[in-house]
Amino acid sequence: MSATLEGRAEVMKLARLLDTAPERLAYLERLTPGGVRALRERATVALYEGDCRFGRIALASRIPPAALTAWIAQHLFGALLCARVAGLLDTRRAVDLAGRMPPAFLADLAVQLDPRRARDIIFALPARLIGRVAAELGRREEYIAMGRFVGHMTDAALLAAFEVLDDASLLRVSYFVEEKDQLDHVVGLLSTERVRGAIRAATDADLWPQAIDLLTRVPAQRAGLLADLAAGEDDDVLAGMVRTAQRDRLWDVVLPVLQNMTEDGRRRFAGLPALHEPDVLVAIVDCALANDLQSDLLPLVALLPAGARQVVAEHAPKVILGR
Repeated sequence: MSATLEGRAEVMKLARLLDTAPERLAYLERLTPGGVRALRERATVALYEGDCRFGRIALASRIPPAALTAWIAQHLFGALLCARVAGLLDTRRAVDLAGRMPPAFLADLAVQLDPRRARDIIFALPARLIGRVAAELGRREEYIAMGRFVGHMTDAALLAAFEVLDDASLLRVSYFVEEKDQLDHVVGLLSTERVRGAIRAATDADLWPQAIDLLTRVPAQRAGLLADLAAGEDDDVLAGMVRTAQRDRLWDVVLPVLQNMTEDGRRRFAGLPALHEPDVLVAIVDCALANDLQSDLLPLVALLPAGARQVVAEHAPKVILGR
């Protein structure tokens, strides 16, 4: 993930934790993404470990019958307190209680829950129940909450969630995935048609920043496969990617992916009319020179049509000469 994209995502997650608008914390984007993440971790610890009564509540929940405990949790404790206590419950008891609660309340709880503290419980929940909760979270546009649960769910649960989320929502959720090492596996669970749908949604819903971000957080081979699928789309879809990379100055993210595409995919990308605009070509070349990405740029330049190559030659002759 580029520092800009990652920093923005971290600020949005911190804002969700503190139940405030991201705009109020925008100044934190000047910090490193790691610095914002560390701040969020400390805030999470303070929220979850700052009151010894959570443990006593978890112990007391073992006493009443499950149906009564579930009623008390919903109507007396509420989602916030339940989220603080959930990770302290016995897994079997927690799963039993969850099965007695409506998806709407479980969605409230999920928004407040740190999934790392309830990993065993989440893995043990039935996939069909997670699918119903995901549908509710999707309806509420709680993409941050859903992204934080990826990496703590079984494949069956992930597939159940995929079924109830549209293609644009999948991209939005991917932007907030906490367990980045699991993202490649998660993408691999998607059908080719779902991936293509997400690529089209990137243009239709202005989600190319999220789509480009995804390419930086999966292995190079996967990124190349995704880029090749994108190259198979219509010009207007790919033009959306070019406009986003130009607007947000993300060519340093896009260029390395070209190395992992097939020759046909690179050729398709190089022939894209939106790429041949002089200001776009100049921005790409300047980015490559500033970030030592000439080796990523040269294969693209070699495939450009004559007119576009001339623009590059006039702006940076050494690029054309391969030096």
